[in-house]
Amino acid sequence: MKRYLVIALLFISSASVYSQYVEDALRYGLPNGLITPRVAGLNVAYHGVADDMGALFYNPAGMILVKSNELSMGLNFQVNSVESMYKNNLDEFSSNNEGITNVGLISSFDRQGGKKSAIGIAYYKESDFYNTFDYAGFNEQSTLIANQTKNWQYDDPNDNWVNRLRLAENGYTPYEDSLFQRGQIDSRGGIHTITGGAAFEVNEYVSLGFALTGKWGGFTYDKSYYETDIHNNYNTVGREPYEDLHELEFIETVDQDVAGFSATLGIQARIEDFMRFGASVKLPTWYQVDETYKQDVNLTFDDNSNSNFSTGTVPNSYKITTPFIYSAGFSFHALGLTFASGIEYSDVSQLEFSDAMFDVESLNKIIVRELVGQTTWGFGLEYQLPWLPFMARASYASTTSPYQQDIANAAKSWLSLGGSVFLGEKVRLDAVMRWTDLSEQRVNYGSINDPENYSTYIITQKPLNISLGLTYRY
Repeated sequence: MKRYLVIALLFISSASVYSQYVEDALRYGLPNGLITPRVAGLNVAYHGVADDMGALFYNPAGMILVKSNELSMGLNFQVNSVESMYKNNLDEFSSNNEGITNVGLISSFDRQGGKKSAIGIAYYKESDFYNTFDYAGFNEQSTLIANQTKNWQYDDPNDNWVNRLRLAENGYTPYEDSLFQRGQIDSRGGIHTITGGAAFEVNEYVSLGFALTGKWGGFTYDKSYYETDIHNNYNTVGREPYEDLHELEFIETVDQDVAGFSATLGIQARIEDFMRFGASVKLPTWYQVDETYKQDVNLTFDDNSNSNFSTGTVPNSYKITTPFIYSAGFSFHALGLTFASGIEYSDVSQLEFSDAMFDVESLNKIIVRELVGQTTWGFGLEYQLPWLPFMARASYASTTSPYQQDIANAAKSWLSLGGSVFLGEKVRLDAVMRWTDLSEQRVNYGSINDPENYSTYIITQKPLNISLGLTYRY
């Protein structure tokens, strides 16, 4: 089915009611943030190391390896490059973004009997939804107007803008093809977390840990979409009941506020400084989503007159439950070189909508039938340069597509290069450059079940993140 499921229910019925998308659940299912610069330098392979501030997020049992107290913070600068392909037309767009990745404190202490314990609390920017891109092309096959007209029989004519604006009548419109189409997409927002946890040494080889996480944030989506009769193909349409259309402007805005809660359980085993193995389980996150939706349609005609339609601001709310995330990793260390690897698995077909204003049963059925388990795997190297206060690291990681069928190169990949400079016995400066590569097929309008009124485009995102972090152990 490729990626039509992302917004398969868009325009499913009345244009004045906003439907939840499968993408709304996937967006909150797996984090895409840096967490810390060192974590970004190792990516998912950090599961095999887990010995500093990042352990609180990845595997809290690793906090035992912080021998005293650790204070850490990080900053990130992102250069976001996006290519879009629509009707064999390539558009490129670049934008910048910056922000704090993490601030936190871990404190380690000895319990009675000499066994160690640790507690920690931190803020993380778990996910970043910043993105901007355009797409454009001449469509000889279909139009948004025709797509909306075909569904007229399911709508109250007073709520369907193609009828209200006299672009269609009784399920017929002349504007079926041969319009120039372009879209502008802007998305903003992210997920912020406050995580607190503790770790306990069972013996000198094994430790256990847990973390409780509160989440908050939001997502803002602005789409401006245009269909223009650039060749004046419809200049004879100006007889009742139709208008001689020059351009359609379709604007939709979604604002989501989210709040959630989750927990993580972890275990870590060690053989001296030579080998580590860790495993953790992130429990499902329960999100409450409150959103508002607005849709505006503006028409310009050949005689320079115009008309418009607006839904006004429509409120909505629902809950999303994400699946378990199972993780594991191992590392071994010798002669100043650490090799680490890690893996995460999440069955995203277990994503679930509930308590929604519209019937989500059909959407949950789509999720179960068309999504699959999603796996992230990767490996990394960390090398302490002899006789110098420098450490180098590099890693590669990849995440499979959550869809049973998808386009080529749909897997998401990361390549990181970075390192650390020890500014003193207690201070470490981390730096990383991380490149991400992801191609997605997105729906412009329609459904694959109706190929005559189905329009898609492909975007390729290649953001570069440059991050710095400072760690102080005292």
